[in-house]
Amino acid sequence: NSFTEFVPGHTHLAPVGRIVSEAILAAGAVPREFNTIAVDDGIAMGHGGMLYSLPSRDLIADSVEYMVEAHCADA
Repeated sequence: NSFTEFVPGHTHLAPVGRIVSEAILAAGAVPREFNTIAVDDGIAMGHGGMLYSLPSRDLIADSVEYMVEAHCADA
């Protein structure tokens, strides 16, 4: 889940994550939610923050990989 109060398009994701977790549980699986960062390309442009937009995508992918592999998630 990339819920954050920094990115307007992500402020609604906390309850969405709960809805998804409930649906996974209802389907008989075990939901596990964790957070990652979010960088808004529109907000980050036009100043030094734009240097972080593209590299943040690797950080997000790496954080998901680390959580899944470190905790032996199987889905």
